[in-house]
Amino acid sequence: MNYRRLLVITSIVTLCALSPSAHGLSGPAVEQVKRDLVGQTFVDHDRGQSFEIVAVGGLLIKDRLTDSDAKTEDLHVSVDVTVRFAGYPYTARGVLAVHYKHFDQGWRIQSVSAERGFTYTSPTASVAPSDGAADSYKTTCAPCHGPDGSGQTGLGKVLKLRDLRSADVQQQSDSEIQTIISDGKGKMPSYGAKMNAADISALVAFVRRLAKH
Repeated sequence: MNYRRLLVITSIVTLCALSPSAHGLSGPAVEQVKRDLVGQTFVDHDRGQSFEIVAVGGLLIKDRLTDSDAKTEDLHVSVDVTVRFAGYPYTARGVLAVHYKHFDQGWRIQSVSAERGFTYTSPTASVAPSDGAADSYKTTCAPCHGPDGSGQTGLGKVLKLRDLRSADVQQQSDSEIQTIISDGKGKMPSYGAKMNAADISALVAFVRRLAKH
């Protein structure tokens, strides 16, 4: 066999072996991403709010990173979507970070978050920054943790609560804090039966904001 031809064949085989599709992991196409996003809830950390996606208009995949070993894919998608917040629809535009994982049944979204600069418009109102999350924190968390998260309340001192602004708390992942709020931990009661997933996500984002003040 000609050496040059052998080299070309070897290169093609090597590239195929490294390709995600060679492992059955061709990433989700645009139309699937659009379908999968409907019904998803994402957190906008700039606003400390969670929004439910009810419709997807335009969508462009800006980049994707596939990890064949972990069977995951991370996408950055530019979107025009309709979202729901506090029962009202808003038109939103920006970039979403979408984390997929591959299961036997196919690709499934694991998390969605808004990149900085996401914008919202409504024919009747603008999105208020953190009102819902702030109210939830005030009624649910502040009696023990204090309005600033320091834990320096009468009950907080008795229970020896950690400062929510501390690195010890803030280094925990969003999912870890969400689980604590939902299921409870130690002397902290569970709130999973009283708050939905979107409310808990918004509350986590508000706790993050406490550390910036």
